[in-house]
Amino acid sequence: VDVAERRTVLIVDDEGAQEDAGFVSAALAADPALTGLTTAIRTSQTLTAGDLSTSDCMYLLNVRELPADLVLVLADFVRRGGGIAWFPGEQASVQWYSEALRKPGMKLFPLPLGVLQTAASPTTDLLAQEQTPFLTPVFEQHPIFSVYNAPDSPFPETVQISRWFQPASDWKPDDGERADGVRTLMRLRNGDPVAFEHALGEGRILTFLTGAGRRWSNWPAAPAAPGYVVMHLLMHQYLQRPVPDIELRELVEPFSLRWSSDEWTDSVEVYLPEAGPGEEPVAETFLRLQALQPQPAEAVSGAAKATGGNAELQLTIPQAGRPGMYRVRRFRPDGAVGDLAVVLNVPAAESALALADPAPLTTGADRGHVRVISGDDAAALGGSGAGRELRWVLLGLLAAVLVCEQLISLRLSYHPEAAR
Repeated sequence: VDVAERRTVLIVDDEGAQEDAGFVSAALAADPALTGLTTAIRTSQTLTAGDLSTSDCMYLLNVRELPADLVLVLADFVRRGGGIAWFPGEQASVQWYSEALRKPGMKLFPLPLGVLQTAASPTTDLLAQEQTPFLTPVFEQHPIFSVYNAPDSPFPETVQISRWFQPASDWKPDDGERADGVRTLMRLRNGDPVAFEHALGEGRILTFLTGAGRRWSNWPAAPAAPGYVVMHLLMHQYLQRPVPDIELRELVEPFSLRWSSDEWTDSVEVYLPEAGPGEEPVAETFLRLQALQPQPAEAVSGAAKATGGNAELQLTIPQAGRPGMYRVRRFRPDGAVGDLAVVLNVPAAESALALADPAPLTTGADRGHVRVISGDDAAALGGSGAGRELRWVLLGLLAAVLVCEQLISLRLSYHPEAAR
């Protein structure tokens, strides 16, 4: 499995101070060494400043609207496996979200937006006159809400939402009745839905009709902050781009990598995995290899081999014989460095099993009671009736007891004298 040093999450926030983006970034990448995530914060004007394919998923916060060409870029991003999380703000264009993002074949938004609602403003006659300035949500069973749905979890009651978008009045709230592929994930206590999920192509889309920061809820602040952090980490896991392919191979086979000779030089540095806890120290943990021109395939220990066409180089690492992370450092012609990390998970001892010799198990002064039987004998024992010998003994004892009972009854019972 090829692994990246860091996974990137793109956060687009069009609010001036980008406060909401700061909260999301702190939840995802407060310690990149711990979470393995990095974030890039941009505005929608610079959305395509970098290659979107390098991002696992994308947060779109407080976006009013986007040009038509950017909408096409977003749709292509999701179809190819990228994920999107929507958090519309008060500046959101209701018409754009309801129409431009819901065109046939390009459904980037799950529902038509309605009006912006505040908890302090009663919406039905059933609400009390003195209403609290916030509502607590009810979470459906979903992977991103596992911290809220855990038994005896204290976090659901800590979330307080004061503002949210309502769906359009003609939108049907029942998922089964709509049957449009949109699932409701979270509702407020008054019944308003505020979180949804749906899919487009190979990607997933999560939509929250409340804010990602503190202006519409207390979600990023104490005491709700721990649940907020865990939820966003789980959101990345749920939205992240799937692994394109996984190579299956035996660990004892030579490990090879290929790349273009026009893109990389022939200098390669390889960092081998170090010994784990309780293992013997590893003598060799660093290799400096050189990619050669194409030559006949042969075993070259400790060196790199180049095969195939002139524009392709193949690096073979004979020392890849133990599990762990192998870091391959390559160099571009302009001096730039590119690191590639590859993880091998299965030890050779576990992937190449052999029959054990029974002699070490049966020899020894204290192992006289050990007996090794073949698989066929074990199958025969398993097919025989368990406890058959004991069953016959019990039946014999039962028969003897019954006979004794009859003899005692005959001896002790009353018998009239026979007539003479």
